This record gives sequence, C-alpha cells and structure tokens, in this order.
Amino acid sequence: MPDVVTGLLGRFSFSITWILAAGIAIASGSIFLVLPASGFRIDLEHLGAGVAAVGLVLFALAAVTIGVTMATLSTALYQILEGYLWWRPSWRHAGIERHQWKRQHLAWRIQELKEPGTLEADLLREKLRRYPANEKQIAPTAFGNAMRAFETYGADRYHLDSQTLWMELQSVIPRELQAEVAGSRVGIDFFVAMVYLSTVYGASALALASWDSISSSHQRNVILLVQGVVFLLPVPFLCYRAAIFATAYHASAVQAMVNIGRLKLAEALALAMPPGFEEELVLWRTLCRFVDNRTAVVPLQELDKFRAQVQSEAVGKYVSRRPTRRQPSATPRRSAEDAPQ
Repeated sequence: MPDVVTGLLGRFSFSITWILAAGIAIASGSIFLVLPASGFRIDLEHLGAGVAAVGLVLFALAAVTIGVTMATLSTALYQILEGYLWWRPSWRHAGIERHQWKRQHLAWRIQELKEPGTLEADLLREKLRRYPANEKQIAPTAFGNAMRAFETYGADRYHLDSQTLWMELQSVIPRELQAEVAGSRVGIDFFVAMVYLSTVYGASALALASWDSISSSHQRNVILLVQGVVFLLPVPFLCYRAAIFATAYHASAVQAMVNIGRLKLAEALALAMPPGFEEELVLWRTLCRFVDNRTAVVPLQELDKFRAQVQSEAVGKYVSRRPTRRQPSATPRRSAEDAPQ
C-alpha cells in the first residue's frame, strides 16, 4: 500500500508546478481583471461561509484542471518555445543560422581574450554552455539551444543518447540523484507555464478593456489596458529568459546522471564495460542504434562482443558452483556370498 501511494504522489508531483502557476494566474485574473471589469465589490462581512467554501472549491478545481492539462501537453508547449512545433521551415532555418552565428561569435570572443581566467571569460563560457557542442544540433531559439545543450551531452561525450535511454538511466542512478534530476526541472516548468499564462492574461485584459469601453459609452479602462500591454509584451519575455537561466541547474543534474549512470546501466543490461574509451563509444553507439532505430539493420555482433565476457564469466561461476557427482569406486562391491564366514 505505501508503494502505491508513493507512486501516485510521484505521478501527481509532476503536475504540481503547473497547478501552482495556474493557481497564481487564476487568482490574479479574478482579483485584477474580472472584479474591476464587472464592477463587483465583495463585502467580506456579509459573505457567507458556504459561498466562500464553494468559491475555494471552484478555484481549486480550475487550478488543478488547467495545471494537469498543461502538464499533459508539456511536450507540445516546450516544442513551441524550442522552435520545433508550428514553425515554418523558413523561420526555423533563419533562427538556426542566427544562433549558429551567435555561437561562433561567443567562441571567437573567448579565444580573443588576453586573460582567459577573468570574470568576462567565465561569463562568456557560461553563455556558450547554453549551446550544444555539435553545431548540427543548433536549435532555432535560445530556449531550444539551452535544452539541446544538456540533451545532447551524453551523445557528444560517450555516444550515449540520454533521450533514448532516459528511463533506463533513471532506473539505475541513486535515489538522491533521481530527486535532483526531478527537482531541477521545477523551475523550467514554472516559467514555461507562466509564459503561456501571462500571454492569456494579457489577451484577456485587452478583451475586457474593449468590452468595458463598449458597454461604458466608449470610456476606456486604463488599468485593464495597461495590464494587457504589460502582460502581453514584457512579462512573457522575462519568463522566457528566466526559463533559459533555469536550465543551468537541470543541465548539471543530467550531466551527473549520464556520467554516473552509464556504468550501472551497462551492468543492468548485462553488458561488460570495455577497458578502452574508444570501445566504450562503440558500445553506446551500437546500443542506442539498437534501441532507437527499430527499422534499420543493426550489427548485433558488436553487442555480442560486449556480452561474451559477461556470459563466459556467468557460465564459469555456474560451473564452479555446481555440485560434483560422486564417481563410482574402482573396487567392486563384494556380494553376500563373498563375505568372510
């Protein structure tokens, strides 16, 4: 029973950040948008406890519904900000070329520094770490490059695609590191959710301002207009930049997961880690091809080469532990007739 409860809480905890962001947006919209636009004023003294309880229940249900929905669609929400979904090919190509130039410019500035150990050099390296090491993996947006920087770390260093073997790596790393990997994603999820919620907030403020101006003899509500402009332009941009900065901690956690987990991953998959680094690259490259590309012909002899040592050792241990059969004696047993009288 405790394992079941822990599993349910673990799955629910993935949505807590999105629910929190949705609750903040709903509460802010109710206080600063709906009530001023409708002209309602709440008299707390005459407000019944039952009405307040119903309002809290509706608020909680709305926050949970919106938060869980956004958590379920988080992959699509991320891909929009990364520049993959609903982007035209021409837009993607232009964004990729722009960030390729930015990455090259950062590398050039680091090389031109006369004192590489200065604060300016460290800041430039920090910006450069938000780009993937492989220029072919450059994404069309800054957020997409910050995500690709740690998503491609395993493939760049060990030819181990951490995205393909994500669940396998999660299952073998220590629990402390599992908690760090999961917790480091909270900040990114929160600011990604706020990008979309603040945009909806600003659009709602402008819509309510337009409706209020029509219903009030064309008298514009300045407060709603200001909120609409602020939450449509600077607030989503600031949340977007905050999401980029939040990827640094998650990148460190994913890097540790790959560095530590690859050893236990080989053991869990009954593969022997080779002594040489070049052979290790062959091991992970072949395994990722075998797991990810299900239609292509993968040379399984490469994997058999890494399994042979494990199997031979296992067979040797099994043979050494088997009980030896008792050999028959060379001297035949004497019968009852041959027994001495």
